[in-house]
Amino acid sequence: MVTLNPKFDLYYELVKTNFKMKYRGSVLGFLWVLMKPFLMFCVLFIAFSGMGRQNNGLSSQQYAVYLLTGLVTFYYINDGILLGMNSLLDRAGVILKVNFDRKIAVLSGMTLGLINLLVNFSIVLLMALVFGVHIQIIPFLYVIGIFLSITLFTFSISLFSSILLIRFRDLSHIVDLGMQLLFYASAVFYPIDIIPEKWRFVIYYNPFAIFIDAIRQALVWGNFEHYKYVILVTCFSLIMLVIGIKVFDKNVKKIAEYF
Repeated sequence: MVTLNPKFDLYYELVKTNFKMKYRGSVLGFLWVLMKPFLMFCVLFIAFSGMGRQNNGLSSQQYAVYLLTGLVTFYYINDGILLGMNSLLDRAGVILKVNFDRKIAVLSGMTLGLINLLVNFSIVLLMALVFGVHIQIIPFLYVIGIFLSITLFTFSISLFSSILLIRFRDLSHIVDLGMQLLFYASAVFYPIDIIPEKWRFVIYYNPFAIFIDAIRQALVWGNFEHYKYVILVTCFSLIMLVIGIKVFDKNVKKIAEYF
């Protein structure tokens, strides 16, 4: 009989438990994964579709894909950062009772965001198919690469933030507020070109905005925009990952006293 790696078994059980706890007692359950971006999409599409078509020359169908892609990408980044940050605190009961590699708890928390992404991005692809937006194979592979870079980026951040949150609970409110502000500063529902040139540096120094624009450019127009930036952020994330693992392993043994 073939047995799975014990770490994978634990990872799978934590993901399953996280999933059940998140939607326990909810009438709509997993449908909330679709409701949040869809309702936001409806509001923003009605309010800003004219601006999107005027500034980018998009048809209504193209802007629909353009907007939903931005929302899905931002929510994935948002979920990765918030779920990763709260992963240790949410699993405090297990951490205090069972001895295991705590990085698995961080990964399992972030996996909920990945599940949400897979479901929501399937809707993006379906919408593109229905609206006649042709998605090319090679640019689509570039999009997958960008999402892998985002995952690496958010995981490296979570290794630091999950430890910090145990000691400084206000961090949760600070990050949540910061993500709300970044939503409006990440060109999710408007083209970058409408920002006055003297203030455009705010967007270009915002990795979330660059990720979103690169994914939309690839999906809607088949362009390989910002690839140098994506490579740079990926390299930075790898460095942060190495440092983060060392910092995490050194400090995670001391967190029990703060629960």
